[in-house]
Amino acid sequence: MEAQLAAYRARKAKEHSSATPSLLSSLSLFRRTSGSVKQSQDNAKAKDQEKTESDSSASNVFPSTPPPVPSPDAPPLSYSSLRLLLHPTFLKVILWLILWGLFIELEFGAVYFVVSSLYIIYANTRTGPKADGSLSAYSVFNPNYERLEGTFTSEQFEKELRYGAASVR
Repeated sequence: MEAQLAAYRARKAKEHSSATPSLLSSLSLFRRTSGSVKQSQDNAKAKDQEKTESDSSASNVFPSTPPPVPSPDAPPLSYSSLRLLLHPTFLKVILWLILWGLFIELEFGAVYFVVSSLYIIYANTRTGPKADGSLSAYSVFNPNYERLEGTFTSEQFEKELRYGAASVR
């Protein structure tokens, strides 16, 4: 019994060190933990057979030679992808995500999200004085109550209801 246990531990250590554990070994492990002792011994024998079959087929799937190394003459990144990676907006988003992850670890992720959202809203609104000669979207703030071109007014709506859409130019 101890020899079987030692063999089992050796197999598990080998499986754990390999990078790709097989689905069959995971299933047999699940069956082994949920079944009786007799079933686990039968599963261990079946697993040994599957292991030898998978070892012989795995050598065909995973070649022993490493993948080819790219030549040093090839450029690592194209100009357009490098330009995207160095774009200030992209860098700001990456920095924001990193800081958000940090604040999540500090358990202040929601606070960071709300405060940074409020800052983004503030930064994207015009806080400075209006340029000379520009009109407001609200006609009451414009000199002589001048309307913007293409503004939909109540008078225009009333004419369209009474006389049809063709009445308004």
